[in-house]
Amino acid sequence: MLVVDYYHFLPGKCSFCHSSNLPTIDTGLDLDWQNNPHDDNPSAVHRVYVCADCAINLAMLVAASRDVQIYRRNIVEDLNDQLTRMAATNAQLMDRLGEVEGALMVIKNLSQPKVEIVKESEDVHMTEFKVATPPTSKAKK
Repeated sequence: MLVVDYYHFLPGKCSFCHSSNLPTIDTGLDLDWQNNPHDDNPSAVHRVYVCADCAINLAMLVAASRDVQIYRRNIVEDLNDQLTRMAATNAQLMDRLGEVEGALMVIKNLSQPKVEIVKESEDVHMTEFKVATPPTSKAKK
């Protein structure tokens, strides 16, 4: 089998999906086995071609039975980039969460009264005090 960028023989299309997409796999199998590419009329050869899309789909169908995993190219790098961006965003959000928690603690502490209010009771004798006036100085006379 060869990967080729052209169709040498008929039918000039994928044997499965009938597309003429390139590249294609030339299986080297002829549907007209009595004809040979080296015959006088090689165009009578009907070659079995498999386009790249069908080859990928077929490979995915049998990958599990061969302990093979098929990934899209650069998928690991893409996922690592996403993971890095998510980790950075999570770090920023955790910092903001810490700031919000700190602000909530300040608000909670401020909302609680710090001074106890003592209610007046009848058992306590209260005396009123007056502010004394300052003595006049004798030096002014």
